[in-house]
Amino acid sequence: MRMLVTAVVLLATALPLVAQPTATPRDELLSLVPSDTAICLIVQGVRDRSQAVAASPLAAWVSQKYGTALGAAPELQKLKDVETLFTSFLGVTPTDLRDDIFGDAIVLTYKPGPVGKPEQEQGCVMLKARDPAKLAKLVDQLNKVQNATKELTAIVPLKYRGQEYFKRAKSDDRSEFYLLDDGLFVFAAQEASIHSVIDQRLAPKNNPPPIAKSIEQLRVQDAFILCWFNPRKLDTEVKAHIAAAGSAKEKAARQQFAQIWSALDNIAIYLDAKADLEFGVAAAYRADALPGELRSFLQSRPKSSALWQVIPEDALLAIAGRATGRQIMDVLLSFTPAEDRDEVRQEIEKSLGAVIGRQKVPDVLRGIGPDWGVWVTQPGTGGWWPTVTLAVGVTDDPATVRTAVEKTVAFYSQFAQVGYNRDHDDQIESQTERPVAGPEVTIFSNPKLFSNGFLPCYALSEGHLIVSSSPKQVAAFRKPGAVKVPPDEAVVLRVSGAALQGYLGKHGKEIAEWAATQQDRPVASVNREVTTLAEILHVLDRGELVLRGDGQVLRCGVRLKFIQPLTK
Repeated sequence: MRMLVTAVVLLATALPLVAQPTATPRDELLSLVPSDTAICLIVQGVRDRSQAVAASPLAAWVSQKYGTALGAAPELQKLKDVETLFTSFLGVTPTDLRDDIFGDAIVLTYKPGPVGKPEQEQGCVMLKARDPAKLAKLVDQLNKVQNATKELTAIVPLKYRGQEYFKRAKSDDRSEFYLLDDGLFVFAAQEASIHSVIDQRLAPKNNPPPIAKSIEQLRVQDAFILCWFNPRKLDTEVKAHIAAAGSAKEKAARQQFAQIWSALDNIAIYLDAKADLEFGVAAAYRADALPGELRSFLQSRPKSSALWQVIPEDALLAIAGRATGRQIMDVLLSFTPAEDRDEVRQEIEKSLGAVIGRQKVPDVLRGIGPDWGVWVTQPGTGGWWPTVTLAVGVTDDPATVRTAVEKTVAFYSQFAQVGYNRDHDDQIESQTERPVAGPEVTIFSNPKLFSNGFLPCYALSEGHLIVSSSPKQVAAFRKPGAVKVPPDEAVVLRVSGAALQGYLGKHGKEIAEWAATQQDRPVASVNREVTTLAEILHVLDRGELVLRGDGQVLRCGVRLKFIQPLTK
């Protein structure tokens, strides 16, 4: 019985130890970051990520296509010479530096000084080396080299709360400080920064550390590089920025930014490298503290525009989103002085009201959207200018909205046509065509003004206003179906590298000649730039701007998908 009790006690004692997760090098460093830090830069997994990229399908493709040329490049031999010099100078190879010293995690911190005392700012660099012996050898060698060059006058050992650290006294009467202990290296220009790290090291540990919790909330904890910001520690700088505003318009814009800033809890800029490369910004916020004009966009999960269902996959460039005309107007006006907003609204209502009746303006502004999109595709026959198409949703509720939008577009297009024809000998002609199967299309033509296949036109069809430089695009438009993109992200912008490369390859000469004329430059010089751009685009399959969020956290990222995956 006594043996059974003893076994149970031992098991109960051991279970928490088994369940306790081992802190990663990143979290070990983050546990040393003072709580009043304003900015924290984190680099993690240098060794593993660089090895993964080196073994990736993309690296194999680049090696196969450009390996011979790269191997014979004189710059490569210079790089090898630098590597040899580096090794003899510091006693470690670049591979040692990457894998055994910088390979796990690097953290940089910054805290601004009090108001009026910028000289009291603090910051430090921390890293956790896989091989403590190589790190100690590197630090010792750097000290010896700087001693030999008289840049350092002394290395002075010091202690704080029982922890040894070192002062690097320099010949210019400035000092630097560092802590070196079992693979942990901390470097700072201020002694107070070293003391803060030691205080954190001796304090009870939070698991995970507060900053680790913050970046997990932002869902960027696995990013290769990220820079985290604590908005509350930068409020003083934001207030000073507002106070420095000049005009009333500038002050209004900055005050609106300040309200948005006050609603933010955490922010991070990140770069991640997996199969695709993605960089962007993530923010955690309180939706109820945001300006009302933005709250409707950010208090729920972002949604992709349904127009992505009709935008061609091979479009050179496409942008699409969701917002009504009224929402867009309210957001833009929120950045103007309050006393000017009513005046601007009245001017808009007067301008539109003169065409459709002022009482219909609110319904029209609400009825335009929410889906809208602009896309650029390969040119049709007879020119090299790409085709541009705009589509905006138009509601039929109330039924007067469609009629009002049609009258507005017809009025302003005719107004522009009359204004041009009055001042020019060459005239813009307009005509209306109705294909056997398709909407009625209004087309504008002028051989002198509109050339290279450019033929502006518009139509209202399938619940949308479609404006394009090609009547074929208008006639081919069909009402979009259900959104098929992943539910956890909304695509806002897309660039096709393959389509752009094909376009430049086919029309690069005409583009270079036109650009050279516009910039008054030699055609050969511009043509080389166009050829170089086409070669660069050969590596890119597509680029996308995507939004991900849940009403409390928003991530806005640029995702680059290469011709081959960046990692296996």
